[in-house]
Amino acid sequence: MQPARPTRRRVLVAAGGFVAGLAACTTTSSTLGRSTPTPPAPDPSPDADAGLTARAVADVRALAAAYARALTAAPSLATELRALAVEVDRHLTALGAPFATPPTAGSTATRTPGGAGLAVLRRRLQVAERAAAGRRLADSVAAEDPRLARLLASIGGSNRMHAVVLTQPPATHR
Repeated sequence: MQPARPTRRRVLVAAGGFVAGLAACTTTSSTLGRSTPTPPAPDPSPDADAGLTARAVADVRALAAAYARALTAAPSLATELRALAVEVDRHLTALGAPFATPPTAGSTATRTPGGAGLAVLRRRLQVAERAAAGRRLADSVAAEDPRLARLLASIGGSNRMHAVVLTQPPATHR
């Protein structure tokens, strides 16, 4: 018996639960049953989290380049990878960075991978997404600015969901 694979619905429900959990952790603290507002944190200096942001931008650009290479090398995966690549580009926008430049035709492989090659390509993207998710979540804990912390956690959650999606068998189109 094969283990049950997560359905798209389960993945989306898990992502929604993750986001709801993050939202629930931010605004109040409870003291003896009374809910009191948390005092506002002092504004962090603009440069306090610059290193975290720069690292996130570099990681997201690397992921965008990996997706661009995969889309060029394996057009048969375009339908499923394009949506993930668009979300990665949205991460760049959210971080305040311009979109990644797609690779030139001379920098990509000229041969389209077969079935085993497609599986390897998907696995490499999955590993990259999972690693990026871990770094973003760790950076979100280290961030001083709460808005940056939430953004990094959100990007990390998205990276993790991309990794889950990439474990699914490719959709067959007839």
